[in-house]
Amino acid sequence: MNLWKTELLYVFRSWRGWTLVGVFLLAAILSISLGLLIHRQPDSVFSYDESLDWYAAFSWPAMLILLGIAAAGLAFDSNRELSIFLRLRFSLLAILRVKVLVYFALGTLLWLTGFLLTFIAGIFLFDSTNPILIQWTLWGLLFVVTNFVFSIAVITFTGAVFKGAVASVLVALAVLLGIPLIAGLLIFLELLIRDLTDLPLVEWEEVSYVARTLLWWPAGTYDGTLFLGVTKAEASAGHVIVLGNYVELDTWYRIKPLITSILSTPALIAYAWHRYSRREI
Repeated sequence: MNLWKTELLYVFRSWRGWTLVGVFLLAAILSISLGLLIHRQPDSVFSYDESLDWYAAFSWPAMLILLGIAAAGLAFDSNRELSIFLRLRFSLLAILRVKVLVYFALGTLLWLTGFLLTFIAGIFLFDSTNPILIQWTLWGLLFVVTNFVFSIAVITFTGAVFKGAVASVLVALAVLLGIPLIAGLLIFLELLIRDLTDLPLVEWEEVSYVARTLLWWPAGTYDGTLFLGVTKAEASAGHVIVLGNYVELDTWYRIKPLITSILSTPALIAYAWHRYSRREI
């Protein structure tokens, strides 16, 4: 029996796989549809690089759904019959390796497919006179892939710590989603106390002590998606416009979460393996 085939059948013979396909396709459709609405307005120009920015924003909830499904899949010990079925036929290392690689490859493939659909549709439907620079796009894709790797490491960790699927999913989403939300509230309260809330949002991370600390949070690598649509004109100007916000174009933007992500991922995987290998069915 092929473990890869078993895992793929488990994903696509239920609502899980087709839900993931649908949400990433929906993200691409929404970004294109929004671009068409803006592009058709009088005296309004919508460029194809802007559609990529919107796709990155719309695909973030799709990624959370993917990670929730993956977290439930990695908590296979919560189902005693499934756990016995897998452990009697395959080694624990093989089970974890296949599950991690399947969800990582599936998430990356679906995200890139939606990205390419948005990119191709944007070229034909929107203004494409200002070309995107491929070197910046590749740099942005590195951040996206790194974000996927760290996220998979987190759900592997929670699957090892919590035997139940529900607890694993909730804790994984709390770590990836809850911490930034709580930090955002703390940043607002800090600036409110210091009477600095009138500053533009892009400057908050420069003056807030909480925001400076959050810059090291590994999941912040997804902010590197702003590099995906850097055009020749933006590179010359030294800044990019992302969803209406001006951001200084800096190669080392979000390098801090990239470093912490690279350092923390092996530690999370190692600890997860330690817990899985000592767990009784």
